[in-house]
Amino acid sequence: MGVNVRGWGAKCNYFVKRGKKGALVFVFAFGFQLICGMSLNRSEQMVFDYVQAHAEERRFWEQKVQAVAAGAAEEHAAAAELERELWSYFEERSRVASPFRELAAQGLRRVSLRNLAELWLRLWTAPRPKHKARPEIFGVE
Repeated sequence: MGVNVRGWGAKCNYFVKRGKKGALVFVFAFGFQLICGMSLNRSEQMVFDYVQAHAEERRFWEQKVQAVAAGAAEEHAAAAELERELWSYFEERSRVASPFRELAAQGLRRVSLRNLAELWLRLWTAPRPKHKARPEIFGVE
């Protein structure tokens, strides 16, 4: 399956495989280069598929992810904020949209959407520069 990654000038492909403990693992590849391997839970996968299938929703989330990333001091803070936004979105969609509504009929319990938040940060934002190690930390002056 392929997912068009806007702004990268190419397609991001992904495939599904079984992890060591039997969990489904989604491996994303950019061209022939592996860019990230992510394991999404059932709820995260539902949101991912829904957003991929609805262009307007996808544009909204791309812009939201980029805005949150730009305003956050670090990636962990951005992922935490996005995870909260995704849960609010999940609750809202569970009242009006299929397949969320069917899942909510079984009883809606809070689940983590952190992996999806981190995945979208990797896909839709530029990588942040890594901090260089300070030599004095290692006893070198």
